[in-house]
Amino acid sequence: MAIFTKRIMRCNSCGRTIELAADLEQLGFGGIAARAAGLGDWVDAGGNHHLCPECSRPYLAKKAEMERELKLLAGFETVEVDL
Repeated sequence: MAIFTKRIMRCNSCGRTIELAADLEQLGFGGIAARAAGLGDWVDAGGNHHLCPECSRPYLAKKAEMERELKLLAGFETVEVDL
């Protein structure tokens, strides 16, 4: 009888899971191995919370909006231009 262990990452919003490679833990979440394993669009939201690509879009949009508001409230006036 054999016992197998698998490492998975679970989206904290929708519950989607993805199986991780065994060596991915040693290389870190945001490295080249993570992108090669299909984790490039997953977001590490901090505190052991992760979001899948579908759930990360609204999170990243809200995060960018909050950062702009904090800069405005702190008195930093910036002009953002998309090229």
